[in-house]
Amino acid sequence: MKKIILVFAVIVMAILAIEKNSNKEVIDELFLENVEALADGEYDGEWCIGIGNLSCDTGEKVEYIVTNISLE
Repeated sequence: MKKIILVFAVIVMAILAIEKNSNKEVIDELFLENVEALADGEYDGEWCIGIGNLSCDTGEKVEYIVTNISLE
């Protein structure tokens, strides 16, 4: 019984050592989206969305106008 436990422990330690030494970098999707958002920069103008009654900077009539939003 001790031999089976010893063999099992050696196998587990070998698997853990192989996993630790493999240079796999796991980057999750949220991290990549955050990097993209930071790399995009800022847009100082307006976003004009849809068709409606509001006048956009371009002279178009739009439904929504989104301006620069700051958390500062």
